[in-house]
Amino acid sequence: MDNFEVTFTGHGIINGIIKYIDNGTGIFLTNPDDLTVYQKGVIELRTESGNDSIKTTYESLGSAINTSDRHLLLDNGVMFFNESSTKGGELSSLNNKVGIYKDTLDRDRLNLTTIAWEWN
Repeated sequence: MDNFEVTFTGHGIINGIIKYIDNGTGIFLTNPDDLTVYQKGVIELRTESGNDSIKTTYESLGSAINTSDRHLLLDNGVMFFNESSTKGGELSSLNNKVGIYKDTLDRDRLNLTTIAWEWN
């Protein structure tokens, strides 16, 4: 693994109801052991209809898992949400919220799964 900048797009569902697409940028840093990683960046979530958006900054720490048939990156992090672009919009429930999350990234760094929870 190397240190590099990342750009990505994705999609998801918030609370099983609100569908969104996202675009993000960040940095991906590895320790010399090539197993421990740090990530940091910004993600913009936009509702599928395009009527509302919100930005979040994220940071995470993780480690690579190697088995005979798999190479995965597992990390845990935190997201800090800004204000939604639309007052009372679909994403306004995330205004100024903090989320905790976990990621699983596959061997080719092509498939990322993120699960996040609101921090109360």
